[in-house]
Amino acid sequence: MRLLTSAKKSRSQPQPESKSGSNPGPDTAGAPNSVAATTVQPTVSILPLLSMERTRAKISVTSRKRALEHACEILAGCNDLDARSVLDALLAREKLGSTALGEGVAIPHCRLSDCQTPVGVLLTLENPIDYDAPDDNPVDLLFALVVPESANDEHLQILSQLAGILVEQDNRDALREARDHLTLFDRMLALVTSSSTG
Repeated sequence: MRLLTSAKKSRSQPQPESKSGSNPGPDTAGAPNSVAATTVQPTVSILPLLSMERTRAKISVTSRKRALEHACEILAGCNDLDARSVLDALLAREKLGSTALGEGVAIPHCRLSDCQTPVGVLLTLENPIDYDAPDDNPVDLLFALVVPESANDEHLQILSQLAGILVEQDNRDALREARDHLTLFDRMLALVTSSSTG
């Protein structure tokens, strides 16, 4: 599938020094699309990542940084995380290479010492934004992920499962067509449930 074609080109890159107790992520995850190509056996459910309070449909932002700031504000409000620390960690990860998969999808992610359990934010954008994607397509569908600093294997498994869902065009179309937060949440919940039982 086109979404995974860039996986062959991804290369491990050195991690920056940890800052404010954060780590951008495992260097085996040069980009989420490379993770999607691994054979890690899923033992972690991504259902707990989903929450109506952390789902936003058709938000208006003008840049990658603004989209990440929006996600961090939601995380800080729902999970007692420091928005600045999360943003710094996500931006540090983006400096290693864009977390866009292609086909308008991105999975920004990081590890953070203050994070006690994996947590995510699902966003769709009113207007696509430039994200330095491997296929040069702008992004309008994001799932921002933060995991505990020590959760290496869990991090990779979650990325792999998310990419496996978002690689399918029908799934992406269903999410993009959602015009409100509740519909977007319900559709993502259905996709994750179907993926975990299929």
